[in-house]
Amino acid sequence: MGLGTNKSLKRLAILLAIGLVLVNFTAWRNARFFFHYADRDAEALPRPESLTWSQKIKLGLDGIRIPKPQEHDLPNAWGLPFEEIMLPGRDGLELAAWRIPAEDPDTTVLLYHGYNSEKSGLLPEAKLFSGMGHQVILIDFPGAGDSPGNTVSLGIFEARDVVTTLDWARATYPDHRIILYGHSMGAAAVLRAMARHGATPDAAIIESVFDSLVNALRQRFRLVSLPPWPAADLLLFWGSVDLRTNGFDHRPVDFAAAVTIPTMVIHGREDDRALWKGAEVVYNRLAGKKDILLIDKAEHANICLMDPELWTERVQAFIQSVSLK
Repeated sequence: MGLGTNKSLKRLAILLAIGLVLVNFTAWRNARFFFHYADRDAEALPRPESLTWSQKIKLGLDGIRIPKPQEHDLPNAWGLPFEEIMLPGRDGLELAAWRIPAEDPDTTVLLYHGYNSEKSGLLPEAKLFSGMGHQVILIDFPGAGDSPGNTVSLGIFEARDVVTTLDWARATYPDHRIILYGHSMGAAAVLRAMARHGATPDAAIIESVFDSLVNALRQRFRLVSLPPWPAADLLLFWGSVDLRTNGFDHRPVDFAAAVTIPTMVIHGREDDRALWKGAEVVYNRLAGKKDILLIDKAEHANICLMDPELWTERVQAFIQSVSLK
């Protein structure tokens, strides 16, 4: 091997090393922004699918900042009386919430929102639950809406907030049937709370759930026509380092096997963020009494709006099948 060949190999090794550093730096930077919302006045991004390739590359290198989600509506705009309350969260935090009362209710439904959302994002569901005669409580996870902080973990740490708010509801309404409803990240948090932290609601309603966090991230990269591997895996690796947790272990499909509480799974057949095939596996692995509602043409947000009558009928039947303690 000649001197020229050795120099070429060294240059190649240096270029590869520089490339590896740049790729990991970009992944670290994007992970930091993905798991930490920016200030409220940060510019909101359009849907990733609508970006041009030059915009995708620029944002990928700069890091995609997501502004802290803030309420875009109030319950009274939906004809719902409400009061603002504060609930106990993890590590001594207080969580902002809305309580929508009902006349002589025997059921309280706690609503947990998804990623890049907050409690007002679930007002359509709250309206339907209230119409069934149930008391409804919508909760902002830490980092969202009017709750403190800016960190989001896609259900890992939020599961502990599910536990603290459930404990509060049990103590405050001891004669009520307590139902947990979670959408996407909220659904993952509810499943993790039951499987890992021993949460025992009377029943749970899981909507638009993903099967694992790494698969959910891979799907996001597919939606913007970027290679899901290794991009999603690097993002989750550096996110795990930043959050000091193991994001690869955040797998609702595994949590489901430990859930014996009555659980209903609701999903949209056209959901392109949490694919139906993954949610189906979650449903099949649930160990207790279960029900499923799959709605055609529904996507990832507010499935109830696609067919409010069917959604209400099936959800109410499920709740009524859960006995009062």
